[in-house]
Amino acid sequence: MHLLKSYWIQIPWWSIKKMYRVLIVTSIGALSTGLIGFYVYMRSLPALSTWHTTILENEYTTESKVKNISEYMT
Repeated sequence: MHLLKSYWIQIPWWSIKKMYRVLIVTSIGALSTGLIGFYVYMRSLPALSTWHTTILENEYTTESKVKNISEYMT
Protein backbone atom coordinates (compact mmCIF):
# COMPACT_ATOMS: atom_id res chain seq x y z
CA MET A 1 0.00 0.00 0.00
CA HIS A 2 2.90 2.33 0.75
CA LEU A 3 4.25 1.82 -2.77
CA LEU A 4 0.93 2.85 -4.32
CA LYS A 5 0.73 6.01 -2.20
CA SER A 6 4.26 7.06 -3.09
CA TYR A 7 3.59 6.40 -6.78
CA TRP A 8 0.47 8.60 -6.87
CA ILE A 9 2.14 11.39 -4.92
CA GLN A 10 4.93 11.63 -7.49
CA ILE A 11 2.51 12.16 -10.39
CA PRO A 12 1.67 15.85 -10.77
CA TRP A 13 -2.06 16.62 -10.82
CA TRP A 14 -1.81 18.66 -14.00
CA SER A 15 -0.59 15.58 -15.90
CA ILE A 16 -3.58 13.56 -14.69
CA LYS A 17 -5.87 16.33 -15.94
CA LYS A 18 -4.05 16.24 -19.27
CA MET A 19 -4.50 12.46 -19.48
CA TYR A 20 -8.25 12.85 -18.88
CA ARG A 21 -8.48 15.54 -21.56
CA VAL A 22 -6.58 13.39 -24.04
CA LEU A 23 -8.82 10.44 -23.21
CA ILE A 24 -11.98 12.51 -23.71
CA VAL A 25 -10.78 14.06 -26.98
CA THR A 26 -9.68 10.66 -28.27
CA SER A 27 -13.03 9.12 -27.35
CA ILE A 28 -14.96 11.90 -29.08
CA GLY A 29 -12.74 11.54 -32.16
CA ALA A 30 -13.20 7.77 -32.28
CA LEU A 31 -16.97 8.09 -31.85
CA SER A 32 -17.29 10.73 -34.57
CA THR A 33 -15.06 8.71 -36.91
CA GLY A 34 -17.22 5.65 -36.31
CA LEU A 35 -20.44 7.58 -36.96
CA ILE A 36 -19.05 9.09 -40.16
CA GLY A 37 -17.86 5.67 -41.31
CA PHE A 38 -21.28 4.16 -40.57
CA TYR A 39 -23.00 6.97 -42.49
CA VAL A 40 -20.72 6.52 -45.52
CA TYR A 41 -21.27 2.75 -45.44
CA MET A 42 -25.06 3.12 -45.28
CA ARG A 43 -25.05 5.61 -48.16
CA SER A 44 -22.98 3.24 -50.31
CA LEU A 45 -25.54 0.42 -50.13
CA PRO A 46 -27.69 -0.12 -53.24
CA ALA A 47 -31.24 1.22 -53.39
CA LEU A 48 -34.11 -1.05 -52.42
CA SER A 49 -35.69 -3.14 -55.14
CA THR A 50 -39.42 -3.16 -55.87
CA TRP A 51 -40.03 -6.32 -53.89
CA HIS A 52 -38.64 -4.60 -50.77
CA THR A 53 -41.26 -1.85 -50.82
CA THR A 54 -44.34 -3.34 -52.52
CA ILE A 55 -47.34 -4.20 -50.37
CA LEU A 56 -49.00 -7.32 -51.75
CA GLU A 57 -52.77 -7.33 -52.17
CA ASN A 58 -53.22 -11.12 -52.36
CA GLU A 59 -50.76 -12.12 -49.72
CA TYR A 60 -51.34 -15.52 -48.14
CA THR A 61 -51.91 -15.25 -44.41
CA THR A 62 -53.34 -17.48 -41.70
CA GLU A 63 -56.51 -15.40 -41.70
CA SER A 64 -57.25 -15.95 -45.40
CA LYS A 65 -59.98 -18.31 -46.64
CA VAL A 66 -57.51 -20.42 -48.62
CA LYS A 67 -56.79 -23.76 -46.95
CA ASN A 68 -54.03 -25.23 -49.14
CA ILE A 69 -51.53 -24.21 -51.82
CA SER A 70 -53.59 -25.37 -54.81
CA GLU A 71 -56.46 -23.08 -53.79
CA TYR A 72 -53.97 -20.28 -53.39
CA MET A 73 -52.52 -20.87 -56.90
CA THR A 74 -55.97 -20.67 -58.49
